[in-house]
Amino acid sequence: MKPKVISFLAPAGGAGRTTAVMALASALVEEKGFPPLVIDATPEARLRPARDTTLGQWQRQMYRTGVKRDQLLVRHAGDPDELTAIIEAHVGPRFPDYGMVLIDTGPRLDDLALLAADCSDLIIVPFMDALAALRISEALDGIDLCEAPLYGLRCGDACNEREERAVSAAFTAGRLFVHGIPYSPQLADISVDGHLFTTYTRLICEPSETLIPVPARDFIRVRSEIDRLLDEIRLALNGYELRKRTLRPRRNPLPLHKLAGLLPT
Repeated sequence: MKPKVISFLAPAGGAGRTTAVMALASALVEEKGFPPLVIDATPEARLRPARDTTLGQWQRQMYRTGVKRDQLLVRHAGDPDELTAIIEAHVGPRFPDYGMVLIDTGPRLDDLALLAADCSDLIIVPFMDALAALRISEALDGIDLCEAPLYGLRCGDACNEREERAVSAAFTAGRLFVHGIPYSPQLADISVDGHLFTTYTRLICEPSETLIPVPARDFIRVRSEIDRLLDEIRLALNGYELRKRTLRPRRNPLPLHKLAGLLPT
């Protein structure tokens, strides 16, 4: 089966693209299935050595925390030709080595980002709040992004309940995932620590000036939300959409003396 290609596209800085890629790739590694392939198609890949980029540092830390080299691969594409060569080399219909390909792009809709979108089976657009969702939707308006379905991904403050209605109204570029990536100090340093559980372990073991321990339920909440998001992404890749269920008000049952009057005699 051919690996599915997912590009993370958002023409804005600080939208949460790289954090989303690292969080989802970390969850895929823990599943012990086909390993993920992460492609760094950001400006960092052109301006810095591979070991000094954010994804390069994260890859090294993942290896240090016990991930084997055949469980994760990060490649760097500095131009469209390199990206095309990587996809042709690793994305094949026969004997696939990878289960999912995650492409991280930069904050501009340059040729490299548009090529990543053109090669994708799914386009994910992360954003942090309703204003960012509105600006990204305006930037994507009128741009041909091939036929791949496009989904908005709520990250950080956009996952709060008070922002839900504003975000839903602001993001008009495509559909919107029900689940997102909430803000957590464990995700803020994922590029330094690698796995989410490693970050959690460091936060509870290191001496802190505030002396406020990180509760275990926060780790469980974030990890569970990422797992649900990954399941929702798989549904989108197969052409299905998860919709949020709206609860209907409960109807009060009719009293027996009124119910008896409705029965035929």
